[in-house]
Amino acid sequence: MKKITFALFTVLILLSCKKDAVVNNGAPVNDIHLSNDTLYYGFLTFSKVIILPEPPSQSITMYYDAGAEFTYTAQSGNSILANKPVGSVAIDSIALTYQANTVNYFNDSISDSQSNWQVVGQNVIPSFTYTSNRIKAQYTNYNLLPDTINRSQGLTVHFTISNVDKINIYISDGLAQMGYIVPTGATSFTLSAAALAALNGGNGNLQIMTTNYDVESVYGKTMRFEYVQHINKPIYIK
Repeated sequence: MKKITFALFTVLILLSCKKDAVVNNGAPVNDIHLSNDTLYYGFLTFSKVIILPEPPSQSITMYYDAGAEFTYTAQSGNSILANKPVGSVAIDSIALTYQANTVNYFNDSISDSQSNWQVVGQNVIPSFTYTSNRIKAQYTNYNLLPDTINRSQGLTVHFTISNVDKINIYISDGLAQMGYIVPTGATSFTLSAAALAALNGGNGNLQIMTTNYDVESVYGKTMRFEYVQHINKPIYIK
């Protein structure tokens, strides 16, 4: 009788421990790990925007924003049509505001962030807290970006960017914008006079955007965390 009682007691302890160690749709506690998946249930982005001075000013302006959107079925990219609401989203304990028209979450009144995300889940989206601390892009010589672009001479932009997953360059004249993807590891980007001829003369903007991805399986649902940095340089187009 004692052996039976002891065995039953042991089974109850094991069952209790097993129950306490399972959360979020049956996934183990702290089951957040790197993933190679290319379909995602969530896109969580922290952005840093640096606006370089326009001569003669020497002041650099910086601001930050964070956004998040979720889907109940895995998607290869962001899609407003697939977006679904969750309970709540915060970064560094600062709440993101729900945008009903686009079914996403956004806040542009935040400071620099350690990308500590807190999500209260809903439906298939689990609740979780996660700090995305992957290495971020380093751009060391953006002071070399030009003040003026001469459409008749073409343009070569020189830069040193490391630890980056994606580089985009945008040139706008206030009415139209041209965008290009630059291979990672490149140290310069050239546009011909023929390409620049599409721009209107006057004030414009040159932007270099870097993106770093951190793809994690979060309790069985793949989330893509992104760190995006925008370097904006006011330019004059001749």
